[in-house]
Formats: sequence, C-alpha cells, structure tokens
Amino acid sequence: MCGFIIFVGYIMAQNSKSAALGFLIFLTGDIGFLTRWLLIRLNHPLIDSSTLPAPSIAGKRHRWKRIFMWVNRILKSAHWIFLIITAAGAIVSACQEQYSNPGTPIRINLPSGPTRTISYNCTSPPHANHNSNTTVTPPTIWFESSAAHGVLDFLGLQHYLASTHNLTSCSYDPPNYGWSDPLPASQHDYVDYLPALLRALGQQDDSRIIAGWGEGLELAVRHAMQDTEKTVAVVDLDASPDGIEWFEAQRVNGWTEAQRLEYRKADIQSRIMLTEAILAVGLGFGLTPLAVPAPSHAYTPANLYSAYRAQFLRNPFWALQYYELQRMARQPRESAYLLNTTLPSRVQVFALLTRDVYPNDDAASAFYREQKLRVAESLAGGGLARLGWCEEEGCGLGFVVERAEWAAGVLAWMLEGL
Repeated sequence: MCGFIIFVGYIMAQNSKSAALGFLIFLTGDIGFLTRWLLIRLNHPLIDSSTLPAPSIAGKRHRWKRIFMWVNRILKSAHWIFLIITAAGAIVSACQEQYSNPGTPIRINLPSGPTRTISYNCTSPPHANHNSNTTVTPPTIWFESSAAHGVLDFLGLQHYLASTHNLTSCSYDPPNYGWSDPLPASQHDYVDYLPALLRALGQQDDSRIIAGWGEGLELAVRHAMQDTEKTVAVVDLDASPDGIEWFEAQRVNGWTEAQRLEYRKADIQSRIMLTEAILAVGLGFGLTPLAVPAPSHAYTPANLYSAYRAQFLRNPFWALQYYELQRMARQPRESAYLLNTTLPSRVQVFALLTRDVYPNDDAASAFYREQKLRVAESLAGGGLARLGWCEEEGCGLGFVVERAEWAAGVLAWMLEGL
C-alpha cells in the first residue's frame, strides 16, 4: 500500500524517478505478500524433521536464531518507518500540485534552440482601451526577479497598479518555479527568457519599463542594454551589489579581500549542503514544511497564500537553487556587473529602496543603504530620475509583497509622465 501511495503521489508531483521507485516498492511488497499467502495456503514444510541437527548444535543455533530474530525485527521496523515517511513525502509533494495556475502558459523559443512553456501574468486597468487613438497608453511595466520569485509574488502589486493607478504590468515565472518548465540543460541562466516571451506575445517592438526586484535588477539592466530603443526606464526595487552579505561580514570583522572570499566560499558550500539535505531528505520524507518556514509577511490576495507557500515546497524550485549555488561556487568572486554598468541617458533610472535594513544596527543599515544607493547612482550615471525610500517600521526587501498597495502608489508617482 505504501508503495502504491508513493507511486501515485509522485506521478501527481511529476517526479518520474521517484514514481518508478514507488512502483518497484509496490511490486516488491506484492510479491512478498503473495509468497507468504501461498506458503500458508499450501502448508509448506519449511523445516524437514529428518534434517534437524544434533541437540548441542541445535542449542547454539537457537541462540543465533534469537539474535537474528531481533535483528530481523529491527530491520523490519526500519523498513516500515522508511516506507511510511516516504509515503508521507509523496503525499506532501502531491499536495503542492493542487493549485491552479494564476497566470497564462505560453510556448517561447529560446535563442539556443529549445522551446519552453512559460507562465506569465499581465494585469491591465479595468476599462483600458488599447485601441483608442486619442489616449496615449503608458508603457507596460515588466517585473524581473530572482529564481526564487515569480507571478505569485507580484499579484498584489500588479492589482493595485491596474485598479488604482491605471498602469499595465506583467510578470512571469522563471524556469523551475511556479508553472514554468524547467531550465534546459543547455542554458546556464534565464537571461534570454523575457526577450523570448516578448517575441511570443508580439510585444518586442512596444515601449516598456523594466523593474528589477532584488537580484532581478541585473536581468532588468541586461535586457535594457540589449534594447535601449524600446526600454524607456529601469526601476531598481531594493537591489544590492552581488554578495553584499559577504562585504558586510568583511566590514564587521575587518577582513582582507582574501579572507572575505574564503568566507564566501565556505558560506556557499554550507548553502549547497543545506539544499542537498532538503532535496534528499526534506522533500523525500515530507519534512520540507518543517525545514522551510512559512513566509511571515502579509500576502495579497490572501486566498492565494497557500499556492504562494507551495512554491517553496516543490522539487523543481530546490533543484534550481542547487544549480544556482553550484554556478556561484564556480565563480571566483562576486559579480560587479551592476556597479560597472551605466545605462544610456535616454533610459531613465528610478529607485525604491529600504532605508533601514537592520533597525537595531545603525552601522549595518547605513552600510546597506550606501551600497544600494551606489548601485542605483552607478546605473543612472549620477542622474537618478526619482528616488524613494521604504522607511516604515518593518520595511525590508519583501515590501513588494508585504506592502503591495504602498509600493504601487510610490511606483505610480515615480513613473508619472512616462
């Protein structure tokens, strides 16, 4: 029965290898059950009295037999425990697949050749008339993020941008996240996904604003540099220089560059080990909900919180995290792309940043604030169009999700007139 549960659960979770293992366990259990049933039915003589050993030898064998019986009981117990927790893992994995896609799937053609399905979501004002010849339609805002965020993160923000501020915005699930296909083996990153998505939608010639949230800013800037004619603005949503946590550790401890890089290497390796444990044990035994705490912030819309939470409990998500960490480990140092790139003057740069990342540590907050502002000013060549700060208590990188209504209002103010 456990094997059948494992088989069905992982079929639902679209994990073919684990499903095959479950099917083999199911067959093995069936064979054992049928063998025992036949032996009972046929009253099979397992021991022939004519072949019994001498009493002295039988006594020794009896002691060994008792030892083997206890070992056998321990092994059977371990076997059943393994089957039960593996079945629990299959059930937990299957439960994460119950949610319907809030976006729209579309096939895109990547420059390297593969075709992939990507889930995207575009939200327009309720009474938008895109065919009007008298109304100028503002450029569409496209949100870029890291490999750990997608459509579900931006639903609240996009809702308020459309319903309150009459702005159209779009987002998409990166590969291995949400309802998008896995990243092809030939791809090392997904920098080509947005241009391919725009071509599939027929919007490659439309003006656009690209907003990069956190690590997504590098993708936003790369897209803008690839098409400076159609990109009218880039919005920096609380991005930091790559590896800012390691630079902060260097500042606090007074390390040299070599010491920081050694710490970076050890930190990445510890993250890889944690990810391996989650992939091998957490997901397989249904322990991921315990190992991965639920996001503590408010979520909009509230009725989709369970679907939002489920994305962090799925195998594809952690698989991509693992390969991303392996990619980082192969790099000898942090990327300086954002600090070494200046966008053309025709592409306006806006920034919405968190003022106090660590409310109880003024020095750390000041360091983060300076480094984030350094990124924004570097991209703008010293000429930021507008700068906004998230200064309320509890502000952090998650304000895009936690304070969606407020963030939409600030974005609308920033982009006014574009």
